[in-house]
Amino acid sequence: NKSDVDQENEWRLKTGGIAFHTIMEKSKSVTEAVALLDEMAKIDYLIIELKKELEKEIKSAYSNEIVHHILTNSETLTETTIVDDKGKSFRPDKVLIKNDVVQILDFKTGAKKEAHARQLNEYAILFEKLGYKSPKKYLFYTKTEELIAV
Repeated sequence: NKSDVDQENEWRLKTGGIAFHTIMEKSKSVTEAVALLDEMAKIDYLIIELKKELEKEIKSAYSNEIVHHILTNSETLTETTIVDDKGKSFRPDKVLIKNDVVQILDFKTGAKKEAHARQLNEYAILFEKLGYKSPKKYLFYTKTEELIAV
């Protein structure tokens, strides 16, 4: 059994992760992202508690040159579902396809796991099957503000 503190921490992490992904899905600039966070904080008490941390993570993501380029490009696809030949669905956070070059970006709001790189590699295989060569794959860890090329 998990203690009440463990359950509260888990809930905070999940809520923060969902909020971060929602904000990054709907925004094209740091100004839009922070404004959306402000709106979310008006209706959710937990977001109020997480607001300072979330704002730091948002600003960190937008300040990374590669992440910023992908997030602010008008051709970037957001949370687009890709279905493989077996009918399994995949949803990378952000995909930029420009001049036949694919860049895949996934945000991670928790601890690093090997499964994250495997997930990006699965996305890349799907794009390779669609005819794109050597997709660029990036993981952005919000807690450590680290961008990793996979």
